[in-house]
Amino acid sequence: AMASAGLARRPLRRVGRPAGGALAVLVASIGCRAWAFRAGLAPGRRVAAPRVHGVRSGCALSSIPRRARPRLGSSSSESVEASPAEEDRATLMKLKIPQLKERLAARRVRITSAMIEKGDLVDALLEAMARPATFCVSGLIAPGEVAEVTGAELEVEIQDSSTPLLVDVYARWCGPCQLMAPEIAKAAATLGAKARVCKLDSDLEPELSSRFAIGGLPTVLLFRDAKEVRRVEGAVMAADLVNLVEDELAAATF
Repeated sequence: AMASAGLARRPLRRVGRPAGGALAVLVASIGCRAWAFRAGLAPGRRVAAPRVHGVRSGCALSSIPRRARPRLGSSSSESVEASPAEEDRATLMKLKIPQLKERLAARRVRITSAMIEKGDLVDALLEAMARPATFCVSGLIAPGEVAEVTGAELEVEIQDSSTPLLVDVYARWCGPCQLMAPEIAKAAATLGAKARVCKLDSDLEPELSSRFAIGGLPTVLLFRDAKEVRRVEGAVMAADLVNLVEDELAAATF
């Protein structure tokens, strides 16, 4: 489906009422068309959308021409963060306070009034760095948070059967994907240590997206014991994502 560069002229079809209501679907559809226009679609052409809960409410990959998008990376001025094993307290103490605060912010650690000394910031950063290391094999995903992963990192996480792995496959140009971003964050916060939650940019990992047969965006994949067990295409609310994981956990107990 991803190899096609043409524009599919499939009519939008409503089969049922989505979880978020008709207004949410209308907003998602408008957002999808607006983002498609920015991506270079000719005026008047339709964007085919995948289904979620019987209603099409996403962006079809086959209907939008792929553009060469630069791979996101760190600039020369940005420091590359090493693993906790490679970067000890002495190394962190050599960093400046703004650098420590930047790293804490990247890990969503709130800087409190009690963090007066530089050593307090270092201790908080070391604690934040150690948390994911005991939660997942890659050390990139923390409980209650959504981590951006590469294809190689996702492959490693899939093989880890400790907890279910919820993957949001998205694209930056996809309107419904942007609408769903806060929902996936809410779901991660609710699930906590019950599941690992991450995001994969389909434009940066086209081969992996093709292997998983991603035909529409956003697509949510749920892995358990190194296998895909559930899939949902289209924008999904946080409550539905939580139910998706909890239903799988409940099924695994029988």
